[in-house]
Amino acid sequence: MSLYELQAQKPMPNSQLNEIEKLLKEAKRTHISNPDSSIIYARTLMAKGEQISSTKYIALAYLELAIAHNALKKIEEAHQYYDKSIEFSSIINSCNLSPDSLILYAFTFNLSAEELK
Repeated sequence: MSLYELQAQKPMPNSQLNEIEKLLKEAKRTHISNPDSSIIYARTLMAKGEQISSTKYIALAYLELAIAHNALKKIEEAHQYYDKSIEFSSIINSCNLSPDSLILYAFTFNLSAEELK
């Protein structure tokens, strides 16, 4: 599935949204304390995001994967996941990565503000 095919957001039932939000919450809760669990949650979140064609949840899953891999000191993989998260989030406006996330990204990889553009 291409990035452009994912742009068309489909409405989802509340039960599915609740499940996805729980996965995101758990991925966030564990990305530092238990990164291996966070990776499992984030991969499941990504699969659900792809299933419903939600670039928002795919971008957030990539971000959680990046943070978890960074916590595991797998810097190169973390960098790739951050790049994918930014790529997906730039396609849509409904998933603005927080400034804190971008600061963490820049700090982790020693990037300047110009390099983040």
